[in-house]
Amino acid sequence: MTLTDDLRLKIARITVALVFIGIILISFNLWLTDRHYPLAPVFDFFPQIPSPYDYVQPVVLLVLLVLIIFNAAPHIVVRVFIVVFWLLVLCDQNRLQTFNYILSFLLLPFAFYRKEDSSARELILHCMRLILIGTYFWSGVQKLNIGFVDRMYPYFAGKVHIPGFEPDDLLRKYVILIIPFYEILLSFLFMIGPLRSMAVVLAAVMHLSIAVFMSPAGFGWNLVVIPWNVGLVPLVFALFWKAEFSLRELWSPRGYLLKGVVILLFIVMPVFNFFGLWDHNLSASIFSTRPKYAGVVINKELEADLPDYLRPYLRSMGDTVFIECTYWMLGELNVTPYPEERVYQKNLEYVCKFSSQQPCQARLMYY
Repeated sequence: MTLTDDLRLKIARITVALVFIGIILISFNLWLTDRHYPLAPVFDFFPQIPSPYDYVQPVVLLVLLVLIIFNAAPHIVVRVFIVVFWLLVLCDQNRLQTFNYILSFLLLPFAFYRKEDSSARELILHCMRLILIGTYFWSGVQKLNIGFVDRMYPYFAGKVHIPGFEPDDLLRKYVILIIPFYEILLSFLFMIGPLRSMAVVLAAVMHLSIAVFMSPAGFGWNLVVIPWNVGLVPLVFALFWKAEFSLRELWSPRGYLLKGVVILLFIVMPVFNFFGLWDHNLSASIFSTRPKYAGVVINKELEADLPDYLRPYLRSMGDTVFIECTYWMLGELNVTPYPEERVYQKNLEYVCKFSSQQPCQARLMYY
């Protein structure tokens, strides 16, 4: 099978749109205004579409994505989609999930692509390649921490049996570090001409394994990552399988503003995340355990004031009772919170609205 640049772009475009559709359908409530989880707008004065008209928000995104699939030169539709998507993110930062952020930038190059413009094809492909290379690299680097071993190992050990290792073996515990090194390795293999096709196969094995592991047949948690991982298989195939390009062609930003922006956002800026200067969700911190988990600690009086829909998310540590924010958001919206303190503060404010005591005695707890 010969992959021309036109065919590569077609597969990539359709795949990204289909993955986005799958994610929006699974996390449909995330895109609504009226829901049982607080909005976290970038600016509090930003207007929100009230219920029931808020259903137009995900519907418009879905319609635009369908148009992108069936339009061979979707530059105008992509521009509209990007504008609508980022307006909705301004209304709620939780919508800027890591995969949504990456997918929006994978679509962005198509805003400048017209089928008759052959000179833009290589630029668009290189931009998409750089986004994925940066994502694989930083996703691996983010996981190189003891928290990833300590927190992810119990899930890994409970679902995957490795012959010859007992559950309490220290060696088995650190076997999980294969995952970050595997991701980092892929980011480099994608740049080495003779090894790109092998990297595609290795990536496919990893992503399909993750999809099965996270499915109801496996761990059954955070199901929204399933279309993301399944979709990456045809995407890396389209971008890297038997692809012939030099490192100079790939990395040179000269004369290309779009490629320079991609290199800045997906290669350079994640460095600043380690200094607290760039958000986790913008730094490929996917299941790295580096972002903070949070809970809203409440007293007995506030617990009695809570509505019934919040009670399933109550947890306790000793005498401390709290609403666990990750399970709260997963239960209501099928995604995890945007893990920044300014966003968690909105959770505290939301819970305090139910308090009959003033001032509210609730507080945030990070762990």
